[in-house]
Amino acid sequence: MSLAYGWAAATDLPAVRAFMIRVYGADALQAAPGRFDWLCGAHPRGTNVSVCRDGERIVGACCHVPVRLALGGREIDAAFGFDLIVESASRGRGVASALLALRLERFAASLSTGQSPAMAALYAKAGGRDLGPIVRALRVRRPSWPGPPRALARDGVAWGLGLVRGRGGGRRRALTVTEAAARMGEPGARLAAAEAGTRPDAADFTWRYGGPVYADHLCWELTAGTARGLLVTRVEGTVEVIVDVFAHPPELPALLRAAAATSAAPRLTAACHGVRLATAFAAAGWLVRPVKARFVVLAADAALRGEMAGHPWAFYAGESDLDLLRHPPAAPSPGREQP
Repeated sequence: MSLAYGWAAATDLPAVRAFMIRVYGADALQAAPGRFDWLCGAHPRGTNVSVCRDGERIVGACCHVPVRLALGGREIDAAFGFDLIVESASRGRGVASALLALRLERFAASLSTGQSPAMAALYAKAGGRDLGPIVRALRVRRPSWPGPPRALARDGVAWGLGLVRGRGGGRRRALTVTEAAARMGEPGARLAAAEAGTRPDAADFTWRYGGPVYADHLCWELTAGTARGLLVTRVEGTVEVIVDVFAHPPELPALLRAAAATSAAPRLTAACHGVRLATAFAAAGWLVRPVKARFVVLAADAALRGEMAGHPWAFYAGESDLDLLRHPPAAPSPGREQP
């Protein structure tokens, strides 16, 4: 039979979910309870799942998280694509390329982090621009000495950087997700004048950090002297993970020092992309290193591709698909909606 492509309606989602579980496997991240329905069926910008059918049978699908992209003084529709999968019997028929083309018909720009080798090759073939690595920042407040030599050396360097560059206090106050969403614009513009990045609204923020599946996010008002920002974190064991930061660019280093000074965790980590963000973490006493994940942008319009490649970018894990590439926590953090 011939292949047919299109966008799933809300009524199609159970069939797409069943396809994902069948192809990825019941133990895969993509089969985690509630994840698909929340990511693909509950987003405030609607259902954005592309599918390929061979007759009545779904043989390929791709999910998308829509974002508003600030670029060159204007906003455009873009999306992070994720969980693109084609069943093994239908591979080699151009399904993945066609699903990518369908994405570029709906969204002016495609954004991607952490591609598999196959997806990296697909984006490169389609004209994608590799804008550099994702970086991971580490702040060690209290070293844990037992461990492998390389880890001990890394933690020792991170601890020393914190002592030399990370001195600075501050305060943090817990906010509910609803309170944080209402106040996310208070710190002022968080992108520098020439930077490109996402521009979420309150509905995007509430969906992302107040959803029922990844229910471990904590929101904080953060202050350091006159600097004021909004912080989103989660806790993994003894590590506090910084997921998102809303801060005016000149105030970011001071607020990152305050985030570490006010944390109860012995270690903090963050993932982000952008020279300015990496520089701010380093200035605040964090050890910053690139990881294997790469940030790739793509657009059907060649001029837009060039424009996106010509701007510096700045975004955190929570703004992208980076913080979605993990299994949901077993249970929400207790008291999450109480300050």
